[in-house]
Amino acid sequence: MLEKEQGNEYFKEKKYAEAIDCYSRSIVLQPTAVAFANRAMAYIKMRRFEEAEYDCSEAIDLDDRYVKAYSRRGTAKKELGKLLDAIDDFEFALRLEPENKELKKQYEEARRMYGESIAKKIPEKKARVGIEELKSDPAVKAAEKGEIKAPLGRKPSSSSCDPALAKAPSKLEADPKKTESGVKQISSNRSQKQDSLASTPVVAARGASHAINSKNSQKQDLLASTQVVAARAASRAVSAVAKKMTAPKTAYEFEATWKIFSGDLSAQTELLKIIAPTSLQKIFKDALSAPLLMDIIRCVEHFFMENADFAVQFLENLTKIGRFDMTIMCLSTKDKAALRQMWDEVFVNERVPVDLQEALNRVRSKYCL
Repeated sequence: MLEKEQGNEYFKEKKYAEAIDCYSRSIVLQPTAVAFANRAMAYIKMRRFEEAEYDCSEAIDLDDRYVKAYSRRGTAKKELGKLLDAIDDFEFALRLEPENKELKKQYEEARRMYGESIAKKIPEKKARVGIEELKSDPAVKAAEKGEIKAPLGRKPSSSSCDPALAKAPSKLEADPKKTESGVKQISSNRSQKQDSLASTPVVAARGASHAINSKNSQKQDLLASTQVVAARAASRAVSAVAKKMTAPKTAYEFEATWKIFSGDLSAQTELLKIIAPTSLQKIFKDALSAPLLMDIIRCVEHFFMENADFAVQFLENLTKIGRFDMTIMCLSTKDKAALRQMWDEVFVNERVPVDLQEALNRVRSKYCL
């Protein structure tokens, strides 16, 4: 019995370690996408997700159309917490097998888990910010130091009274003439103190309002500054990746790199320029979607006048990708109108050499124009 088949028998018996040994020997004898994917499944059963992810990547390198490899790598990534990467794998697998119910289930589960993880992080962040603001509150700091005063209206305890006031009643009783003036003086003092206390909250409230407004303004300035710094850092990171990027060998590699440069037309254009037009059929086989096709054509438009010969070769070889006629049919009415406009206003004009115009006319019908 072949090692791979023996591994399958062990797997059915839930002897996953023995199955892994058999698949490993099979890989040594003849490395195939199926053998790597089978060993990955055994690793998943043993919750060894990093090894499973690696084996699935090896399987995809050998066969970039092998749906089980994408599906199992998505499962491994999901368990490792790489939810966005898992979603990408499930999405690509669904493009290869759109009616696969199990894939749809895995895809929806990964999306749900990602949504829950985002929702969970937001309240935690707000709670941390709230605690820090509470700690910085002057009243809380005063409470921690034991400096909080008795609330207004509460009768002070005898231990906190002024000794002079404590003795006042005996002096007033001893000298009736001074009683009336003493009472008036005390009453006047109390009235002044009450007026002072009444005005204090207003002043404090104004000061607190000013402090809050100032703090909010500082927060907004800090947020704007942080966003600028983050944008610059992201731009530098994309530029660094663009300088080191290599031509993709599979549709999956192409889309992964394309997404990194999403919104950066110049970087996406650089990616197209390092791809030999004649390799497009091998890269995509029959996995070119209508939205991605339009994105590529827009990039071709971007550098068309700069390098018309290369651009025309690209447009020609796109039509050689499997099921291209179906892809064109899937374009929306809006995309078809945009494509026609690009073709008439950019691709076909008097500045384009005659031989290139002839080449464009030959493929025009394939774009259903």
